[in-house]
Amino acid sequence: MVSVHGSNMDLIIRSKWRMMGLIVVVIIVILLVLFLNPYDVLTKKSSSFSFDRFDKIKIGDPISLAIDTLGDPISTCEVSSINACKAYDFMGDYPDWVFGGTECWLLVDENGTVVEKRKVVEP
Repeated sequence: MVSVHGSNMDLIIRSKWRMMGLIVVVIIVILLVLFLNPYDVLTKKSSSFSFDRFDKIKIGDPISLAIDTLGDPISTCEVSSINACKAYDFMGDYPDWVFGGTECWLLVDENGTVVEKRKVVEP
């Protein structure tokens, strides 16, 4: 017959609680990364997007150069409040349940010239 001493049983119980605590911490960290999206894992990007490439685009560059550099935009839209400008979104559009993310877009005039460049980081 095998007997378990009190101290051995205490070690077994403590190790189970430590393992459960570790599992809870890992789950919390995973949920925080998903909901806060600090590494933009859940954010859509154009095919060749990188922050370095986005930073190289200058105001005054043609949009064709930006598309060659960054890939096709994930979306475009007319900006009616600004004279016939169009917004080209190269990074953004994260899920609604995510609390934050980064958006990178270019505002282009009717001649196809970049007139504004924005990188917006939301909490």
